[in-house]
Amino acid sequence: IRDKAPREQATEEDLWDDEEMFEDEEPELTIADPLYYVNKGIWHFNDFVFVYIGEPAARGYNKILPETVCGGVTNFFSNWYTPVRLVSCLLQAIWEEAGTETGRFLINTTFGIVGFADLAKEEEWAGWQVADEDMGQVFGAWGIGHGFYLVLPLAGPSSARDGVGRIGNGFLDPLTYLDIKFWEYVAIWSYREFANYAPYAGEYIKFRDMSLDPYTAMRNAYLQLRARKVAE
Repeated sequence: IRDKAPREQATEEDLWDDEEMFEDEEPELTIADPLYYVNKGIWHFNDFVFVYIGEPAARGYNKILPETVCGGVTNFFSNWYTPVRLVSCLLQAIWEEAGTETGRFLINTTFGIVGFADLAKEEEWAGWQVADEDMGQVFGAWGIGHGFYLVLPLAGPSSARDGVGRIGNGFLDPLTYLDIKFWEYVAIWSYREFANYAPYAGEYIKFRDMSLDPYTAMRNAYLQLRARKVAE
C-alpha cells in the first residue's frame, strides 16, 4: 500500500513526459499575416456575400433542382478539372493517384456521359476516389512554405504559395483555353465554384457562429487543412 502512491505518481509523471514529447513533435502551425487589415476587410466582404447571397442562393439551388442534377453538374466540373489533379500528381511522383485520375477520366468521360455520372468511384466499376491534388500542394510537397497569409475576394483563405499555385491551376484548367469571351469565362467559372459550394450550404454559418474570432479560426483551419493535404 505504501508503494502504490509513489508508483502511481511515477506513472503520471511518465505520462506527462510523453505528452510533452508529443507536443515537441507537433509544433503549432503559424503563418505571417502582414496584410492583416487588408485581409480582414476582404474577409468581411466575403462574409457578407456568403451569408446574404451565397447561402440563400445555395439553399434555393438545392431545393429547386433535383439532387441528381446538382450532383451531375458537380461531377461534370470535377471531371473537367482532371488535368489539374493529374499533373499535380505527376509532379509529386505519386504514380498510383496519377493512374487513378487517368482511369477515372476515361471511365467517366465515356461511360459516365462526359462526366455527369461519376461511375469510376462506384465499387461495381473501379472504386476510385478523386485525388484531391493541386499545384499549391505540389509546392508544399517540394518544401516551399506558405509565405504570408492571403484572403482572396470570393475565393476565401489562401497564401502566397497557394496563390501562385492557383495561377498554375489556371494554366492547366481546360476552361482557360476555351474560345469564349471574358464575361462568358467569368460566368462559367462562377457557376462552377457555386456548384461546388452548394452541397455544403449552411456549413460556413455554423463554423462562423461557433467561433469567437471567425477570421482567426478560418485562418487556422485553412493552415491545418492544407498541411494535412500536403502530408497525404
